[in-house]
Amino acid sequence: MSAVGIVGAGRAGLAVARALRSAGWQVTVFHRDDAVAPDILLMLLAVPDAAIPAAAARLSVGPNHTVLHLAGPLGVEALAPLRDSGAALGAWHPLLSLRGEATDPALFRGALAALDGDERAVAVGRDLADTVGMVPVVVRGPDRVRYHAGAVFAANYLVTLTRVAERLMVESGVPPEVVGHGVRRLMESAVGGALTGPIARGDWHTVRQHLAALEGPTADLYRLFAHATAEQANRTLPEDLAG
Repeated sequence: MSAVGIVGAGRAGLAVARALRSAGWQVTVFHRDDAVAPDILLMLLAVPDAAIPAAAARLSVGPNHTVLHLAGPLGVEALAPLRDSGAALGAWHPLLSLRGEATDPALFRGALAALDGDERAVAVGRDLADTVGMVPVVVRGPDRVRYHAGAVFAANYLVTLTRVAERLMVESGVPPEVVGHGVRRLMESAVGGALTGPIARGDWHTVRQHLAALEGPTADLYRLFAHATAEQANRTLPEDLAG
């Protein structure tokens, strides 16, 4: 049975621990300030991004160890305090929205794992991804910020858009007890399909009506996404909508 130590008992650390245990790994979860047993040769740092260098500096590791952090926007440079240790160093970021112990291990299957690091660390990261059914991809240092921005669009901003859509529909008279299900079904029907709606059709009259019905930050958000959607649809916004 393979053994791994996870430093960090937050949502990400607990979710990864549960997934690895379900795949047959022997997992020990440490709090950030705990002493870590040196006989655990694979360590995952599941701490806040800014805390990774300090957490790495507290580890006692050598050439037989592998240390991977779980931060999306950071590469191997975040483990700089261990540069002279001889350990394999890298990053292993699961492209998922994790909810700690509530995360179903099955969620990991088919998800991407963004790797960085030296050759040994990337190889360990691939093996780790394979054991839980993830798809390993290599995203190097400077490119990881752009990669992580894409993740924020797909996860965080999706939640924001969902909440805005639900609020507008409730304000229009849709019962609150059904609006959540209705919006989710709409989003499910849209993901992976062709772009539809007034911008895809070039129906600028409807877009103008929408903007006239909205106000403040919600109108600004609609206008920003109208720009991005028009680009995807290969259409040019009329001047009065582009302002």
